[in-house]
Amino acid sequence: MSDHNRPPGKTTVSPEVLTSIARMAVLSVPGVSSMAPVPGGVDRIFRRGIDDGIRITVHENTVLVDIYLIVKDDINIREVGRNVQLQVTRAIQEMVAMDVAKVDIHIENIAYEGTEALDSMKPRTRARSLALQALYEIDITNHPPADVLQHRLQDSPLSDDLAEFARQITFGVLPLTHELDQIIAKYAPEWPLHQIAAIDRNILRVACWELAVQGETPVKVAINEAVELAKMYGSDSAPRFVNGVLGSLAEHQHEIEQLLKNAILAVSIKSESPDPKG
Repeated sequence: MSDHNRPPGKTTVSPEVLTSIARMAVLSVPGVSSMAPVPGGVDRIFRRGIDDGIRITVHENTVLVDIYLIVKDDINIREVGRNVQLQVTRAIQEMVAMDVAKVDIHIENIAYEGTEALDSMKPRTRARSLALQALYEIDITNHPPADVLQHRLQDSPLSDDLAEFARQITFGVLPLTHELDQIIAKYAPEWPLHQIAAIDRNILRVACWELAVQGETPVKVAINEAVELAKMYGSDSAPRFVNGVLGSLAEHQHEIEQLLKNAILAVSIKSESPDPKG
């Protein structure tokens, strides 16, 4: 490669991003109940918190993953482990184009009937979770949105009405991403947008869209659902952070509704305008 054609620099992916990608992949696998704490304390270089259930090690462009799981009691444990390995490997390779040397699975416990499990989450929470996964992937990879959502639905099938809800969230948030970010920055200035983790940023976008655009979800429910997603996918501090930001936004709900109504109208007019080159 000549110096003229050589790329101007390099792209690095933080272990925090890899942890989020791996967690989303793990929790999409049937039979997984939840993540388990990583034994031996917290490695703050590679992990965000003791309950993440994932230890990521990066050497050059190669990733090594340890995953600690609680699984359901009515599954084949080895089959679930293999599926987790395949999903995590594929997610990392597709989303950040890094090699995965190994994915070690550690089954720490079994969630017997009557215990809380991921699969017991409310139906619309599952749809929000899937939409969040799609938005996060689109955000950090710029993959085609329709393809991303289709792949997510293939990996984690939903009923027709829930799949439609996930589509509404995904394609409701995407064209308003800039406006949603501006609103978050304006009404929650104590949390600078550039300092917000990508997964938390997308949780906030979804909740803000539900509060101010969709209009069917009560404020308290939208905030509680966002906090639950933050517990599932974010760091230890994410639930409190998300609750605080959305509390600030809820105080200005009517103003935000008007701002987004104007933004939607502008997008609609732009999409309907004839192409001057046509």
